Amino acid sequence: MESNQENAILADIQRVARLLNTGALSMEKYEKNGGNYSQEDMQEGMGSFSAMCEMLGLKAKR
Repeated sequence: MESNQENAILADIQRVARLLNTGALSMEKYEKNGGNYSQEDMQEGMGSFSAMCEMLGLKAKR
């Protein structure tokens, strides 16, 4: 079961992807476009930015 923190991170990644109107997102673009969570926050949740993007149906870019 996902925690509230994980849900908040997923929602924030999705928010930034929608803002950019893209189906592919990098951590760099996420951070530069108002992402509220760090890579460390994500590692505590689902393990990685890439894993969280995949859960949302987004392609994680490097």
